[in-house]
Amino acid sequence: MTKPLGKGDVCEVINAVMRGKSTNIGKIVTIERFQGEHSQLGRIWRCSGKDLTAYNQEEPGTMGFADFPADWLKRIDPPPVAPKVAERDVEMT
Repeated sequence: MTKPLGKGDVCEVINAVMRGKSTNIGKIVTIERFQGEHSQLGRIWRCSGKDLTAYNQEEPGTMGFADFPADWLKRIDPPPVAPKVAERDVEMT
């Protein structure tokens, strides 16, 4: 089962308003906080990222943050950390 999204997760925006014509698609964002539940879109997350455009009714514009439904975000898992090699296992030459 996939781990649910949460604060601090790094994600790619894979969908957006304007039927996929948004400049936010493809941008990398960091989840900052849970904004609430939407009746049709589900969980909404406030995300930060470079040059994000927020489309809201009061003030659309580039703000560095935007809100996204969970389905519009694809988590980018960090690369696995290589196990540490014990010093005694390393040959000194």
